Amino acid sequence: MQVEGHTAHLLLVTNGPDGSVHEDTDIPLSHAVTLLELAHGWVDYLAIRLNIGTQTANMHRFTSPGLLDVITVAFEHNEQARRFQPLPWFSPEVTSEPRYQTRSIAMTGLLPFVRLRQPTQPSRACLMPWTTALDDSLSLPESGN
Repeated sequence: MQVEGHTAHLLLVTNGPDGSVHEDTDIPLSHAVTLLELAHGWVDYLAIRLNIGTQTANMHRFTSPGLLDVITVAFEHNEQARRFQPLPWFSPEVTSEPRYQTRSIAMTGLLPFVRLRQPTQPSRACLMPWTTALDDSLSLPESGN
């Protein structure tokens, strides 16, 4: 279930032999509110777009069940990922850590932060410390500038 302002979407995920298939269906907001009241778990987060030099990143700023920022940087090509230099304030990569996926956070809450080894390869999704200085959109200089 995803509620954005006055619109709601039912997100259905089925697992098949070729991976997950995602279906998105618009539903009335009143139906979404009722379904959320029955849900086992849920999260509140703000989606914030960040410009890091020429690269775009997305941050999910979780506000419930606890405070956490998760940054996702998507790359079209592996070469872009290899050249990307995470900014100094990026924390360890958590792409392969199920406990930092939205579904896990909704079902189990935020587990105590465990310091992870800094990645040797460029980050795709990383944690960052909670900050309060970010707006809906923020442009940051490239690493090393």
